[in-house]
Amino acid sequence: MPVENIPVELIDDNPFNPRTYFPTKKIAELAESIERVGLRETPQGRQVDGRYQLAFGSLRKRAYLKLNKKSPERWPTMPVDVQSISDDDMFVIAVEENLKRTDLKPIEVARGIDAFLNKKPDISEVKLAAALGMTQGAVSNMRRVIALPPEILEKVDEEIINFHMARELLVLLGLTDAVELMREAISKLKTGSKSYGHPSTVQGIITAIAEVASNHFKPLEKNVSWRGNAPLFDTKEAGCFSCEKMIAVHPTQKETSHYCTSKECWEKKQQEHRVKVSTGVKAKMETEVLERAATEVEKPISQEIPQPIKLSGKAGDVIHALHTGKPVEISKLIEAVLPPSGVRWAEDVPREECHNCNLDTEDHTVDLSFPEPDRAASDGVAYRKVCLKDYRAVIEKQPAEIEEVKQTIPADILTLAREKAGTRAEVLDIHEMMPPTHTILKRKYGGIIDELDSPDECVERCTTGFHYAYDSADNDETQVCYVCTNPKCLAQKKGAKTRAEHAEGLGKKQAETKAIKAALKLIEVFPDVSIEVTEKVTRATLKLIILAQLEGKHLANYCGNWKKPSKWIWDEVSSGTAEDKRSEEALWKTLDKMSEPELTVLVVKMMFYYLTDAGSDIGRYEIKTAEPLQWFGIDVKQYLKSKEV
Repeated sequence: MPVENIPVELIDDNPFNPRTYFPTKKIAELAESIERVGLRETPQGRQVDGRYQLAFGSLRKRAYLKLNKKSPERWPTMPVDVQSISDDDMFVIAVEENLKRTDLKPIEVARGIDAFLNKKPDISEVKLAAALGMTQGAVSNMRRVIALPPEILEKVDEEIINFHMARELLVLLGLTDAVELMREAISKLKTGSKSYGHPSTVQGIITAIAEVASNHFKPLEKNVSWRGNAPLFDTKEAGCFSCEKMIAVHPTQKETSHYCTSKECWEKKQQEHRVKVSTGVKAKMETEVLERAATEVEKPISQEIPQPIKLSGKAGDVIHALHTGKPVEISKLIEAVLPPSGVRWAEDVPREECHNCNLDTEDHTVDLSFPEPDRAASDGVAYRKVCLKDYRAVIEKQPAEIEEVKQTIPADILTLAREKAGTRAEVLDIHEMMPPTHTILKRKYGGIIDELDSPDECVERCTTGFHYAYDSADNDETQVCYVCTNPKCLAQKKGAKTRAEHAEGLGKKQAETKAIKAALKLIEVFPDVSIEVTEKVTRATLKLIILAQLEGKHLANYCGNWKKPSKWIWDEVSSGTAEDKRSEEALWKTLDKMSEPELTVLVVKMMFYYLTDAGSDIGRYEIKTAEPLQWFGIDVKQYLKSKEV
């Protein structure tokens, strides 16, 4: 078709034109150029329902509208190369034309691509990307950004954030309060006149998103600084990292953090884990309370209470649990010859009962170690299999049996028993007690039970501070912890133990000191005694010096309470000498003035000094010179028993 002069009021933009912003200054410059030299390139267009749509040239159309407004008589029409153009071609022309322009915003291109594909569902992203010279991924990402809420797209239009930064916000799309979360992330950026915040870059918005996630969602990593917010349950085993409710964010370029966006689901798993770990501890407490109730009604109820049974990885624990409810080492299972009531040996189970399964399958049998009936325990331990289905049946029956026994005990008796149990009737979770309002007496990783005087009183009889406890951060269901919430009692018990240890240690130190003094007296008088004693003492002296050399403490280590050798010698031979006068040359001059017996006494005294215990804790004092003293014919034990000490 030929070029036609079309009335400017009948000309429309390309319906697929992604451009939404047309600079006023550029329109004015183009209008002036057309008025002065005419239109250099005629835009293409098509006729639709009596009107005309431009394939390209929207800026030129606006320049003609400006000229028409200025002089309608001179500029009533605009030349258009009218062609037969399909919708597909109209879109490609519009996008290609605008992609060449640096002032076109990515968000505008994205809007155009999305509008076209929505109008043309038969056109795939792959086909369109090929026509535009783009990758399918780029087209897909553009469409995803357009799915952001209008309030956030406005931030892109206002250039508060750019297109690539907006793409990072997609991780929050679909979440409850997504708009508020995205706004919070944007507010953490250093934008406009703000002098604080993260850089207004892609990495800046990524870091901001990570902060938002940590503020609003539950973490899935256990290495969380705030202990109370860390997951107790096994997040990998629970499938959290493949769940659609999980989001991954990046606090730093090299770090990835995972969060659960469903607080309800996270808390439910957390509580299920607490219940699972606390079951054994609470069962122990309940058994104790029931035993107290039994004493109130003068009836051996405790004999009728089925003990809770757990299936353990250790066969010995399993079989003993079925007998007594308490795990025990395999070496103690000397009496466990037959399986418990209701459990059969695997070879006695009819094949059809197992649905033709293999009896060696872990799901159906378990190895138990026990002495064979016709062999002595010292002959070794044999292995046989029992039916695991029977085990499970017995275990599943336990809760109902326990509950049935509880119901036979009058409520007032149970209440009285709980009152008598005192603090023992309350089970604590160590992990939840932050800041600590308790002292751990015993747990898997230690405790202070060994620091107390008469600790059995705490564990067996105390009802005014002792609690059974568990650590919900631990996956071990069999681990029972002991906790005390009576600091005054603990202080007294620790003090009593410390005083007793101090007295014992002081006695050891005094005894050793007296024994060493006795050894030194032998050396001091040896010039005036018989040759037999002289040889004995001389040999002991030489051996002591060798031992001290082998120990090496006087040469290598002067930490703690030991003096350096030079200081020790000066303090012994001339304690009044000022520090600035204690040179090595002066020390040797002083030693040269001493006789051989005096030097011998000095050396032996020095060796004993470095061989004795230099620890600061007198309660843990150790006698380390027993053997050297024996060389001198002195038994330090006689000084420990002496009435003088």
